[in-house]
Amino acid sequence: MRAALLCLLLALTIPLVACDAPLDPTFEVINDEVFASSCAFSSCHDADAPEADLDLSSEEAAWASLQEPSVESTMARVVAGDPDNSLLLQALLREVDDVGQMPPGVTVPDRELDAIRQWIEDGASQ
Repeated sequence: MRAALLCLLLALTIPLVACDAPLDPTFEVINDEVFASSCAFSSCHDADAPEADLDLSSEEAAWASLQEPSVESTMARVVAGDPDNSLLLQALLREVDDVGQMPPGVTVPDRELDAIRQWIEDGASQ
């Protein structure tokens, strides 16, 4: 009986631990875990009508869009090695006024912000 209870407890807590695990700070993981599942899925930055000309609907589209200048800010979308001057991270942190709240009404989890920050610090490579 105790063994069954322990197994049940482990089965219920392992998914919770996995959700808090750090994300691998690579473009592929960030695209799959953050952009595709939230930004493009919400239709804000999909291929049909990407807000601010930021198409995050696929890895290729996201990479191309992040290389383009922002249409809403004088900040570059991503400055390799410099997360403090990268619009992508600063908008998610809500530290720039000219692009509004990104994403609207939702706080981005720290593990996603940490992965994006680390990816930019590491040179923001594809």
